[in-house]
Amino acid sequence: MKKGAELYGSLLEQYEITEHIANGGNSEVYKVKNSKGEIYALKLLNTGISKEKLRRFKNEMAFCIRTENPNIIKIVDNGITDDKEQIFYIMPYYNKTLRTYINEEHTAQDKIQLFIRLLKGVSFFHKKEIIHRDIKPENILLSNDNFPIISDFGIAHFTSEEMITQIETKIGSKMANFQYAAPEQREKNGIITNKTDIYALGLIFNEMFTRKIPFGNSYKKVKDINKQFAFLDKIIDKMISQSPDNRQNSVDDVIYEIKAELEINKREKEIKELQEITYSYDTEEDILILEPPKLIDFKYDDIIEKLFLYLDKKVNQEWINCMTEKSCISLFGYEPKKFRFENNVASVKLPFSNLERLQLIIDYFKEWINHANQEYPAYVKKKREQEQLRQEQIIMKKIEREEKIKKELEKAHI
Repeated sequence: MKKGAELYGSLLEQYEITEHIANGGNSEVYKVKNSKGEIYALKLLNTGISKEKLRRFKNEMAFCIRTENPNIIKIVDNGITDDKEQIFYIMPYYNKTLRTYINEEHTAQDKIQLFIRLLKGVSFFHKKEIIHRDIKPENILLSNDNFPIISDFGIAHFTSEEMITQIETKIGSKMANFQYAAPEQREKNGIITNKTDIYALGLIFNEMFTRKIPFGNSYKKVKDINKQFAFLDKIIDKMISQSPDNRQNSVDDVIYEIKAELEINKREKEIKELQEITYSYDTEEDILILEPPKLIDFKYDDIIEKLFLYLDKKVNQEWINCMTEKSCISLFGYEPKKFRFENNVASVKLPFSNLERLQLIIDYFKEWINHANQEYPAYVKKKREQEQLRQEQIIMKKIEREEKIKKELEKAHI
C-alpha cells in the first residue's frame, strides 16, 4: 500500500496512509491519519492468504474489539479495501515498543515494574484460556509512560467463546519468528499451553536486563549485569525450562515469585544494614570535654542584690548536674544548687549584708567548675554506653524480626 492511499473504515471514516511501520508474515502495519488529522495505526491483511489465516485475523479483531483491558490493544475501527481483497483494522498508534525500551537505559526497579504490568496483561487473557503464542518485544507496545500494551494476537489460540469463526487446526499454526518460541512449539504435535507464553516471557525478562536472548546453558544472566538483582535468575531459569512441567504453573505464580523475592531481598538488605550499624566515639566532639569551661568574669548588681558569674562558654544541663549534684565541697548558704544557669551565666542572690563573702563565693565556684569538668567526661561516657546498649537491643530485636519475616517468606509458596 502506497503512501497517500486512502481506506474507509466501517464507520465511513477515511484513513490516509502516511508511513509504513512494519511487516509480518501475513500483514503490514501502517501509520495513518483520519479526516481530523488524528494519528492511528492500521494493520492490513496481505492478499492471497489462506482461509485459516483469514479466520485468525477475524478472531483477532473480534477479541480486541470487545476486550476492555488496558494491557490489550484496542481496535477502534475496521474495514475492507475498495477491491474487496484485503481487510484491515485501526488501533491506537504507539511510537515505541518493548524492543525500543530494551535498548534504552532504565533502572532495574523500572524494568521489573514494567514486566509485572506486562504479566498482569498476559494473566488476563490466560484466565480466558487464550494463549498468545507469539509474545516478543516487537508485539509489546508502550505508552508514553511505558505502560505495556500487548498486540498481534494473529496466531493466538482462542477458546470457542472468544472466536467468531471456527478454525480446524487450532494449535498447529506455525509462528514466523522462532527466537521466542518454546521448545514445544518447535516440536511436531507439541502441546501448547499457557506455559508456552511463560517461556517467551522468561526470555524477554532476561533480555530486558542483559539485552541478550538466553540460548544454551551459558547465557548472560541478570547477575552478570546487576548483582543486586541476581535473585531474578532463578525465576527466569524456571520460566525458560526446556520442559513445561518445570515452569511456573501460571503467570500469577511468576508475579508472586517476583514480588516475594523482591520482599526477601529487601529484608536481606535491611538486615545487613542493621548489622553494619556501629557506635564509635573515637573522635570526641563535645566542646565541654575538648575545652572545659572556666570562669572569666563576675558582676555584682547592688540594686537587685545579685551576683553574676560568667563562664567562657555555654554549658548544658548535664554539665550543670555534674556541678550542682556531685560537688564534694560546699559553702553554707551558697552551695551549687543555689545557683541558676542561663547559657554561660550563673547567678545567685547575694544580699548586701553578705557582700563580704563575695571572694569566698567566687573561689568556691571555681572549685565547683573544676570538679564538674572532672566529672563530666565520665558522666558522658556512661550515658553514651547506656544509650549504645539501648540502641543495640533495639537493633537486635529489629534483626530478629526481619530474619523471622524473611524465613517465613522463603518458606511460603502458592
